Amino acid sequence: MKGYMKMKEKTILLVGLMILLLLVGCGRGGAPGRRFARPEVPVPVIVEEVERRDLSEFLRITGKLEGITDIVMLSETSGQVLSLSKSLGDWIEKGEEIGKLDNEVVRIRLEQARAALNSANAAMETARMNYDSTSRLFENGSASQAEYQQALFAFQGAVAQRDGAAAALESAQKAFENSQLIAPVSGYISSLPLQVGEMIFPNSPIAGIVNHQQLLLKGGIGENHILNVRTGQPVIVSYRDKEYPARVRGVGVKALSGATYPIEIILDNVRGELLPGMVVNAMIQTNQYQDVFYTETGFIHSSYDDLYVYTVNDSARAERTYVKVGSRVNEFTIIEEGLEVGMKLVVEGMDSLEDGVVVNVRE
Repeated sequence: MKGYMKMKEKTILLVGLMILLLLVGCGRGGAPGRRFARPEVPVPVIVEEVERRDLSEFLRITGKLEGITDIVMLSETSGQVLSLSKSLGDWIEKGEEIGKLDNEVVRIRLEQARAALNSANAAMETARMNYDSTSRLFENGSASQAEYQQALFAFQGAVAQRDGAAAALESAQKAFENSQLIAPVSGYISSLPLQVGEMIFPNSPIAGIVNHQQLLLKGGIGENHILNVRTGQPVIVSYRDKEYPARVRGVGVKALSGATYPIEIILDNVRGELLPGMVVNAMIQTNQYQDVFYTETGFIHSSYDDLYVYTVNDSARAERTYVKVGSRVNEFTIIEEGLEVGMKLVVEGMDSLEDGVVVNVRE
């Protein structure tokens, strides 16, 4: 009797354990999604429709602008600054006066040089007349050989003295012009270190003159691009989100260093919106790819040796689409195989994607 009771208790315990296991199994496998299944949360993405487009390749150059003329005018004489007729930032024409030096001594020397030349011209004319007269007398036998030679040497000496006096006058004239501080080129005065009353000496800086009605951008290009750039080629210069048309002024035919060839870009700046020293970007179109698929290089992912992008299918799920790529053009890469017109290519939000996840396409 006792053995029967123990067997009955064991049977009841075993049946209870089986029921418990059955209930746990039903809780895991039965009624999916009602209590334990986690709902799918769509990943927000932005897409663009795949289409064939033309792609331009650009060479980019960054550098500082320079004025088409940019000089520092140096003094070629000594003297005290008497007056200044121009101020910093003023426009000055070539040949116009910036200021005056105390040039009284220079002026006197110029007058002396002029007088000396006049005297030398008179002496030369007298010597020439004497030489002509003596030559005729010598031919007629009325003058000796010595008299003829003396008249010739006197005339030649007078010519030499006249030439020396002319050179002295030219030097004095130059010194006088330098004392007037005349601008050698046209442009804006970019620096004016002079003060009225101070003494200046040869090679002292007088003024900086810059003409930025045209601007230059100097840079370098590599050997991969040198054959695709030519003089006169259009250029787009940009500064603070504004673009300005420009052109290639010249390209060097010999590399300077590191296989870099010099290039100059010229830009019309009549309105004066740009100034020398500003850092700008320039773009030169060097190639054109027509009717191709392309996307930003950063949108392409890799898995071992395979490359892929994410697209969105008709079920609003992300799809890993394997591609074959071609040339890399600036920040873009040409897609040779794998894409078709009309596909929805994910261009934002791809970092949170996996193959097959639900997405929410945003505008």
